[in-house]
Amino acid sequence: FIKLIFRAVYNMNVMYFPPGWLSLSTCRQYHFVNQSSTWSEALTYCRQKHTDLASIKSSTENDELKRTLDSAGHSSDVRIGLYNEVNWKWSDGFTNQFCVTIYQNGLWWDTDCSSKLPFVCYKGNYTKHDI
Repeated sequence: FIKLIFRAVYNMNVMYFPPGWLSLSTCRQYHFVNQSSTWSEALTYCRQKHTDLASIKSSTENDELKRTLDSAGHSSDVRIGLYNEVNWKWSDGFTNQFCVTIYQNGLWWDTDCSSKLPFVCYKGNYTKHDI
């Protein structure tokens, strides 16, 4: 297992880890959970079983996560850790959606946090960053 991590970092290839785990060339371990959950349920699950919902730091990580999910046979939208806690509202009463989903094509879209979707967790060191 250590050799796989070492090779993943230095060869810059997508490597496959134990069943259920997906790893990008950055050596961050992602875990796809094919369980429809609200954003809050997904966050709780990820923090109890792994580290947190997936955070994507660059377009390269986004592209690699999409390719990895595709190669694993997953073909629908997945929930990630990005959200907005400000309650924006339009003057006509329409409220915006505050959680983010990655569509099958790799694009991000805001979704209702209470909708139930599969999600991606990551395992690693948790570091809180305030924006």
